[in-house]
This record gives sequence, C-alpha cells and structure tokens, in this order.
Amino acid sequence: MISKTLQTRLKKMALLGLVSISVFSLAACGGKKKSKGTTNKSTEMTEVDSEGNVVNLGNLYEGTGYTISAPSNWADAKTSNESLDLMIYDTNITGDFARNLNIIIEDLSAYSSMDADKYLDAAKTKLVQSGYAVEDGENKDINGVYTTSLIYSYTTNGYVVKGQQTYFYNEGDKKVYIVTFACAEEEFETYKEVGNEIINTFQFD
Repeated sequence: MISKTLQTRLKKMALLGLVSISVFSLAACGGKKKSKGTTNKSTEMTEVDSEGNVVNLGNLYEGTGYTISAPSNWADAKTSNESLDLMIYDTNITGDFARNLNIIIEDLSAYSSMDADKYLDAAKTKLVQSGYAVEDGENKDINGVYTTSLIYSYTTNGYVVKGQQTYFYNEGDKKVYIVTFACAEEEFETYKEVGNEIINTFQFD
C-alpha cells in the first residue's frame, strides 16, 4: 500500500507532468485499459527481441495501444487521474519527489498536417509560455518509430523539477503518445539514463 507521504509526492509529480504536456488539451481518456505489471520481476534476465531491442527490463506494462517496461524496483502508481494513461515510479526514493514516468495520449486527428516535429514545436512554445526552461532533446528512432524530445525544468513551491518528454506519433491512429520522465533537478543527470532505458522499451501494439 502506498503511504500518504508517497501519494503526495506522486500527486505533485503527476500534476507537474500534466501542466507540462497539455499542449492541445485533447488527452485521450475513453476506452482506456488499466496498466498491468507482468509476473516477471527479474532484473537479471531482460527480454530482447529478434532485432536486439530490449522489450522487458523486469516489469512490463500494457497501456492503451502500447507496452513499456521498467526495472523491477519500479511500480505502478495506480493513479486515479483519468488524463494519465500510465504512471510508474521508482520505489527507491532518495529525495522529496519520487522519480516517475507518465504517459498521456493526445488525439490529433483534427489536425491533418500534424507530425512529431510539429508537435515538438507546439510543445516548446507552450512550455516557454508557461514559464518553463526548455532545451532540445534527442531525435531518434525507437523500435522503428521516429521520436522527438525535449528537456524542461520548472520551479514550483521552492522545488526545481527537471524532466524529459519524448513524443511518439502514431500515423495510424493520429495520436501522439507523450512519455515524460521527471525527477528533482539535482537527480536528473544521475537518473536520466534509467529514464531513457525505460523510454527505449516503448512499443506500439
């Protein structure tokens, strides 16, 4: 059972994530299936597909139209926030905030000319207007999907939060899957590779 202190930390992080990625305010909620951790809790045996991509770091989660994996010391926050399709967190908490990763899905079918690069530009503009410090992240293919990303930081209530957002655009359903890894700023450089390992397991169904 999650303690009240941890619930507060996770809630704060979830709210920060939501503020940062609400570009078009079209987060998909309908028909969402709840994420499920697999029974495989081993970090000693990672699953790799035929092309050498890591598909399971220990805990595999099924979201709406995708799977993503995290090490076995990460857990499902089981948030009731309907805007979040998935929220997982590192149970080894070392600071005031739990390191976490959340996923929001935005339906862009009303924007006929939208793609990953255009969404990134819109996200940058929104974040800067909201008072965030923003820098370019890495654009790369992840499991056959072209992705764009950015790094942001934001100060609230005396805390500085830093995160990375990676945008997976699905041409088939015209939706962007926004994967956000966030933590306290002072922990970002230490844990960003863990965040990237998790993000790199994201695959569409």
